[in-house]
Amino acid sequence: AAPGVDGDLLAHGAPMNWGAVGGAFPTMLVALVYHNVVPAIAANLEGDRKKVSQAILGGSFIPLAMFLLWNAVILGSVDPTAMAGVAEGQTFDPLEALRSGAAGGGGAAGNSPL
Repeated sequence: AAPGVDGDLLAHGAPMNWGAVGGAFPTMLVALVYHNVVPAIAANLEGDRKKVSQAILGGSFIPLAMFLLWNAVILGSVDPTAMAGVAEGQTFDPLEALRSGAAGGGGAAGNSPL
């Protein structure tokens, strides 16, 4: 057993939302498949450890940077008052808020390219 991990908390302590598993399934598949890429990269780069490390780090960093930038754009563009109903259980779609003109910065409602 791992120190500091309470198995009872994992099994019964936290409220489980098994409905969220479906949304996480694509991520789980990518995590299972990603390890197959490493041998192919190593073979293509003739086993050069430095080049392989750079390829894996760069190939992981670039999508991470794009993901963080996208989150910053969405979260920084939507007016916080547009999310007021989330506390009451209403669904909030940031893209719909941008399309409808509820975004906080720049442009008239009808001029959005989205």
